[in-house]
Amino acid sequence: MDKNPQHTYIFITLFLALALGYVLSLSFSPVQYPLLQYTSGDLEASSTPSDWISENQIKVFEDKVELDIKNPQWVTFTPTNSMTPLLDDKSHAIEIMPDNEDQINVGDVVAYERDNGDVILHRVVEIGFDSKGKFFRFQGDNVPYRDPGKIRFSQIRGVVVAVIY
Repeated sequence: MDKNPQHTYIFITLFLALALGYVLSLSFSPVQYPLLQYTSGDLEASSTPSDWISENQIKVFEDKVELDIKNPQWVTFTPTNSMTPLLDDKSHAIEIMPDNEDQINVGDVVAYERDNGDVILHRVVEIGFDSKGKFFRFQGDNVPYRDPGKIRFSQIRGVVVAVIY
């Protein structure tokens, strides 16, 4: 075992970060002590999802739970880790299609289709307007950068309203 305490510190830091599922960015100061950045903690408190299901739409019984929502879609996820810790490939969710673009807010977790046909599920981090109208910008919770491009309502495929583990 390496007796250098600096190497031990780096090893422990990396081990704990990997064990906890963090995405790391390591940088070293001139004295060679790593500075740790937890990239998925950068979303603001206002980034929580909207309330898509009201309390009166949720009914809990001894033997079942009922959600009174229109046109629900059951979805699963691929193992990209872009939405960890909220979602991973073992998670399941229920999505609904919003009626219009004004229902989508910053913080909502939304599936959208890219121009190449790929469907991405990330969080809305910006809503803006340009000459083509309203657009949305997205970012994965566990990704240090925003998704490229402006997404239009016509590309939206669903909004996550429930996550089931």
